[in-house]
Amino acid sequence: MNKDNVEPQKTFKVNEYITLKLENDKTNICINGKLLHQCRYLLFVNPQLNKAQKNITSIDDIEDIVAGEEEEITDLKKLGITPEQDFWAHYSNLQTSYEHNYDTRLLRSNLSFPMLRALVKAGVKLAKKVFKLEVAERFIASTPWLQDILIEEGYLDDFTGEEINDLYREILGKEYDAILEIEAIIGEKIPNVPTLGGTNFRIENRHIYKLFISGCSLLEFPEKILTLKNLRELKIKNCGLKSLPEGIGELKRLEVLDLSNNCLERLP
Repeated sequence: MNKDNVEPQKTFKVNEYITLKLENDKTNICINGKLLHQCRYLLFVNPQLNKAQKNITSIDDIEDIVAGEEEEITDLKKLGITPEQDFWAHYSNLQTSYEHNYDTRLLRSNLSFPMLRALVKAGVKLAKKVFKLEVAERFIASTPWLQDILIEEGYLDDFTGEEINDLYREILGKEYDAILEIEAIIGEKIPNVPTLGGTNFRIENRHIYKLFISGCSLLEFPEKILTLKNLRELKIKNCGLKSLPEGIGELKRLEVLDLSNNCLERLP
């Protein structure tokens, strides 16, 4: 018998679009009949060791709290958990998310967002209705690594330029207005993405803590940079910069200042 035709050990439908199958002791998630090729696992937390759990807003927050504190166990048998119990745990999580209008906070982001996007492609009206709102809310409230994932995986591609500006302004307030003014001076967009030496900015705790500007014509130092009081790294490279302002000392948290390959004539 062809192994592809073997009946799954268990099958359960969350709704008409989401089906879970236990196949070869592994839980698989199908959206509209198609296998969702996405990482999924259960997270077990010892509440006696992690008092900060009372501050969580999502499953991703839990992972941030326990990272490095607890042993990672991939073999569930070591915990006395059977494949069937693993299957029902995943079903319970997905069912709860569905009953709360596909709330992405109830699942880890590397599963919830791909699943939500797959549901949108399958034509699920409710998923389409909440998709952009969920992406926006998580982007605003989340940690830098999740913001990177949302950007790199293209979840912001459906947002207009004005909507993107609104998201960043919600996170950064006046600091984002400073970024827009700096963009106008250098004549190019400054993306919030990790790059290899390119122009970009990075966010942590709703503040810009890194700003890299590279390869543009910039004879004078943009004074707006001095309003970014939480900067820890500032790199302006290959720009033809001739001088620094006296106010550079106002950036009290600055740890790294890289001005390589410029045309500096004097320093304050």
